[in-house]
Amino acid sequence: MTGRKRSIIPLGDGLSYLQAWALEFKPGKKLMTRDNFYAMSVDNVCSGGWPSVFNFTPVALEAIAPNTCAPTPPAHATSATGKTPAANVTTPP
Repeated sequence: MTGRKRSIIPLGDGLSYLQAWALEFKPGKKLMTRDNFYAMSVDNVCSGGWPSVFNFTPVALEAIAPNTCAPTPPAHATSATGKTPAANVTTPP
């Protein structure tokens, strides 16, 4: 948002665990704990189909996130209604 480029340094499992352990002892609000590390080590997806009771079809986050996070929608992201795809998502009543 500020236009500055952020570096992302991938950590292996060992360094990630060490970081979580160290952050447990940081004063104030806990940013991460070893429990968080363990929880993020397991996939969190369901294997069944989407229940029809919700009355909408889920879409992949990648399909809508670039348009909703962009400062202004790209020209190709508008539909026939003139709205971005994220604006066309309906929620159940």
